[in-house]
Amino acid sequence: MWPYKTYRTVQICDLQKSYDYIIIGGGSAGCVITNRLSEDPNVSVLLIEKGDLSFSWASYVPLLSCNFQSSGVRSKKYGSVPQKNLGDTVSEIVIGNALGGSSRINGMVYTRGLPAQFTNWTEQGLKGWSYDDLHPYFLKPEGAIGIKQSTNSHNISGEWKNRSISSPKCYFPTAEAAIKAAEDLDFPVITDFNSLDQPIFGMAKLHHNIDANGHRCDTASAFLPSRLVQSRKNNLDICVNAIVTHLSIFSSGSDLEVDKVHVEPTIKDGTLSAISANKEIVLCAGSIGTAQLLLLSGIGPQEHLSELGIDVHKDWPIVGSTLQDHMSVPTIFTIPLKDSISSLEKQPTVAIRELLKYQFAGLGMFLCPVHELALFSKSSLLSPESQHIGDDKINLNRYNGENLPDVEIMTIAYAPLEKDKKYKSDGGYSIWATPVRPRSRGSVRLRSKDPRDAPAVDPNHLGDPYDRKVLHSALRLALRLKEQMALNGYPIVDYAVPKGTTDEELDKFAVEQRQSTYHYTSSCRMASDPLYGVVDENLRVHGFTGLRIADASIFPDIVTAHPQATVIAVAEKCVDMLRETARTKIV
Repeated sequence: MWPYKTYRTVQICDLQKSYDYIIIGGGSAGCVITNRLSEDPNVSVLLIEKGDLSFSWASYVPLLSCNFQSSGVRSKKYGSVPQKNLGDTVSEIVIGNALGGSSRINGMVYTRGLPAQFTNWTEQGLKGWSYDDLHPYFLKPEGAIGIKQSTNSHNISGEWKNRSISSPKCYFPTAEAAIKAAEDLDFPVITDFNSLDQPIFGMAKLHHNIDANGHRCDTASAFLPSRLVQSRKNNLDICVNAIVTHLSIFSSGSDLEVDKVHVEPTIKDGTLSAISANKEIVLCAGSIGTAQLLLLSGIGPQEHLSELGIDVHKDWPIVGSTLQDHMSVPTIFTIPLKDSISSLEKQPTVAIRELLKYQFAGLGMFLCPVHELALFSKSSLLSPESQHIGDDKINLNRYNGENLPDVEIMTIAYAPLEKDKKYKSDGGYSIWATPVRPRSRGSVRLRSKDPRDAPAVDPNHLGDPYDRKVLHSALRLALRLKEQMALNGYPIVDYAVPKGTTDEELDKFAVEQRQSTYHYTSSCRMASDPLYGVVDENLRVHGFTGLRIADASIFPDIVTAHPQATVIAVAEKCVDMLRETARTKIV
């Protein structure tokens, strides 16, 4: 079943001289766009991916394939620049590095966010980007499991499968305990965070991209399965282990035009190729990779590029200058071992039992996602005791741009504990506090002219004082949730928590414990004015012909959700834009 040796790819030396469309980056967006464009046998498509295929049994097992359990085969990891607002400590940067991109290593969480998010985009002058505009693009790729027919909230016929593992009951006892604690704090239970009929704020049972066979449904397996790639061998080529070093740029009237991509193997062997695009090039390399390639191609801040000896085609300070990310701070506790994923590490017999249960019945811990639940809140609607206090009609309007959560609390039935006898019979449990509407903006810059060098990424976590204030509220809510779980009788004990709840004590704890959630967005944001963004509302790079961007880098602002579903919607919308442009040129 697993396409170890049967997957058809093309070596750089065997590529054609030109294709109608060249897609750079085989991540979430790239796989979708490649699938849709290659549906037409008269359209030739080339997809270039820096990483390998990296197909294996473990890469499809939900629990084993997540980044925190991964050996790093499908990811690339390096350090950020020192974070000045976090004691000059370095954050870990993790990006997907295989066909399917980050969908191969993420938490598989399927959340679209609220309509209010996209109301804010349209209020920035971005016509065609309201939630109602995007809703069909959320539905088109979705293959919801567990419902009998498509609804206004879910489509059952798409390739990209998702389901709620915790429906109707949760998998771990900790989840049930957390739901009861949230209800005691006056938060409603959201049974489907993607439904327009559910509350805005509350404890949400999450949907995950897991198919009916219990496998991770990443975008490579969903949109570019082996059989599809083979059936389109006459008009679709996929080239992996290939790096685009730069784009060819020349003047075309008042605009600049991009018509070629320069490709080398990820491991240098002397093979070089320049491939032409007859119609358009689409960058889908993610917020870090897309910005890096523009800079390598001489598109970006002149002073920075000149220092590295890169010819400047367009002096454009905004490129790579508006990066956003969700930073999270985990509070860690001990719980009964049987209630934690830790039991797989500490009890070999449990691991064997659960593995057999997964293999033969598609059940058990190996099926479960890393986190089942998320609590969404707004810091201004929390009492001093972290009670939810705002469910009047104003706060229930899902389209009101002011009604967005700025706090997410994730509960995970796992946390690493010290390996000593004291914790031998304990399981780890963590509650993550995350400001999900940060105002901080960071940057992507080059370290050298070598495209193989990791760029200098500065998430600028807590760069805006507002984010620090929200983080304090989020941490207090996480601690209050744990306290309520204990008051209700669940056996949960502090392991790594702040020494107190003053701002200073919370700040000290955040410096020690904080982590990125790897939700990099907005580095080449969409804006009507090229002073404030890199692409226009049609995803065209301002001032260029033949070049678009379609990935999380174009988000005007980071979404108040896990971003993957929105990335897929952007890709679907981009395909319609590409087709419309092609039709117009033919006419």
